[in-house]
Amino acid sequence: MKLTVSSRGILAGCTSSMTLMAAMLASPGVAAHGFLNDPPSRAFLCQKGLNKDCGGAQYEPQSVGETFKGFPAGVGGAPLQGPVDGKIASGGHTL
Repeated sequence: MKLTVSSRGILAGCTSSMTLMAAMLASPGVAAHGFLNDPPSRAFLCQKGLNKDCGGAQYEPQSVGETFKGFPAGVGGAPLQGPVDGKIASGGHTL
């Protein structure tokens, strides 16, 4: 039996769809939000009290990248607010 071009396309589409569905059903779910225990990350050490000057990461280890980074106060003057929009690259400094 000779397959036409459209039949080959349909066959390829069905095959790839079945492969994708099998891969999705066979793979377990993952949770990528959190921190490492081994080797211990900075957030984990902060949570255990083995690291000092952790700030908010001590109470919320998943937010270690969200703590104050030394940016100037944003609009409103809150010290943890970060840079004003449009001033991210300069950090509020002018030439």
